[in-house]
Amino acid sequence: MPMNKKRTNEAKWSEKEGRWSLQIARHGIRRNFHSSIPGKKGKIEAERKADEWIASEIRDGSAKVEYLFDLYIKDMEENDLYAKQYVGYGRRYIKPDIGNKRIGDLCEQDLQDILTKQYRRGLSKHTLQNIRACISSFLRYCRATKHTDLRPEMLRINKKAPSGTKRSLQPDELRILFSSEETTLYEKPVFDWYIYAYRFLVATGVRPGELCGLRWQDIENGDTVHLSESYNNDRQMTTGKNANAKRVFKLNFEGNKALKDQKNLLKKVGIISTWVFPRQLDGEISTQQKILRSFHKYCKNNGIAHTTLYELRHTYVSVNKEMPTELLKAQVGHSQAMQTLDVYGHELQGERERAAAYSTENFRRIIESD
Repeated sequence: MPMNKKRTNEAKWSEKEGRWSLQIARHGIRRNFHSSIPGKKGKIEAERKADEWIASEIRDGSAKVEYLFDLYIKDMEENDLYAKQYVGYGRRYIKPDIGNKRIGDLCEQDLQDILTKQYRRGLSKHTLQNIRACISSFLRYCRATKHTDLRPEMLRINKKAPSGTKRSLQPDELRILFSSEETTLYEKPVFDWYIYAYRFLVATGVRPGELCGLRWQDIENGDTVHLSESYNNDRQMTTGKNANAKRVFKLNFEGNKALKDQKNLLKKVGIISTWVFPRQLDGEISTQQKILRSFHKYCKNNGIAHTTLYELRHTYVSVNKEMPTELLKAQVGHSQAMQTLDVYGHELQGERERAAAYSTENFRRIIESD
């Protein structure tokens, strides 16, 4: 990213010191520029010295890591990249250990020490991988802006780092989910407003944010879903988690039924909404947090073990684990395993219907069994 090379302040005359003074901050370093020439000529000279320093492309390695990290985050945001996760990594793991270091003094071992420290604190393998990705991305930015030539090559994650465990609904829990519409409110049984949202999540494997951002206009002919947006935890509409998040798929039997039941529910209560699974109060877009809180109450009332919304997506994958891998990846929006498939692989006619048929058979076998 090109650095800001425009000076926004002016030199000021100090009667006490008998000179013009101008203070400039660049790359986390502050410098003062002076001229003892009275009048306008002195002002111009002080400002010229500052401008020459600003215009210089020389990077002396003096910039502090925390200063550059903030510029890096700003660059991500200006390019519409999702930066909140990396903001958190910077605040919790990177800045406390190396934020006060000069970028020119940074070495690969400093970066490895961050990962080792967080491993000892018990962070999961997945989180450590994300921290490493953040560090690597930050260093790429620093190299691109000519602040360093450090290129870490051997950042290791301890093999003993715990792997985060995800659960899936068990067959008896799936049968409960597709039969009970009841939750509790003030310890009294009531209809669960989001029951068809839970069922749709399990039946389709969409991400929670994709569920929240789903519009009726995204449904073609009542059974084909066009996913292109996701409503994240910051209440921002995004284009999804990755390049494969934008996808089209056919609904299986359970997903189709959940969608029809949801449509009938909204019609019954008189809600006209853009969103497929809106809030009950006003028909506006639902948040992941609100749906999750409701789902936890539903689980508690129906004897289902504590489960997250994302684990409902895991359930879909578990139920359909025998589906051909490429069909399953296309359905849930995962990246392809082979570059050849990325470049030359095209959807064949009938693949969406084939995936829906696989999924319908698998869910029916579980839900209808005794």
